[in-house]
Amino acid sequence: MVAQPERFDRLDEACQDRHARKPRFRLEPIGYVRTGYKLLEETPTQAPLNEDDRGLLIVYRRYAPALAGLADFEYAQLITLLDRIPEGLPHDPGQLLQVPLMLQHAGQEVGVFASRFPVRPNRLGLSLVRVVRVRGRCVVFAGVDMLDRTPVLDIKPWEQHLDVPGWPDRDVGSIRGGWYQRVSIVHADGLVAGSPSLKRAGALRRQVEEEFS
Repeated sequence: MVAQPERFDRLDEACQDRHARKPRFRLEPIGYVRTGYKLLEETPTQAPLNEDDRGLLIVYRRYAPALAGLADFEYAQLITLLDRIPEGLPHDPGQLLQVPLMLQHAGQEVGVFASRFPVRPNRLGLSLVRVVRVRGRCVVFAGVDMLDRTPVLDIKPWEQHLDVPGWPDRDVGSIRGGWYQRVSIVHADGLVAGSPSLKRAGALRRQVEEEFS
């Protein structure tokens, strides 16, 4: 008999725990990417929507052995550090509600945990890319939504049996996708992020400071 996980019979009480410890962790990059994008507002919004664009992942030498077997997968997820987003965001009042890039034409706010907006409590990015070739400590990939020299924190293979809920019996179209399913993903003005939402969030502040420093 498989042991069942402990149930939270007092869920309300657990959610109101104000004394929960907030541990701190240190993360170090395992490599970085080379792409053709230098500015946040000119970078594509999602890797699968820019699937023909190629980038290069360079893993630091000490981690090169960890790439063994990656070439057998068609897709991989890159966990990145959004290092061009100012560190102080989004801890100012009101910044946990943002206008996602795909809703900036309408100005609609959602919570950052209900979006992939880059201004978030931990500046982590997630990119689903197609593995084109692995050679030495370099991975050529297709599908770019990252700025040049974005640090990579981890690489995890994507596999349909594990990453598509209910595979293969469930109709993927029946999976709830929130507000993403209520907007046109590909807009007439292209797939770049654009500046309205990023300016509103203060995400372009660092770029301006660097330009005039």
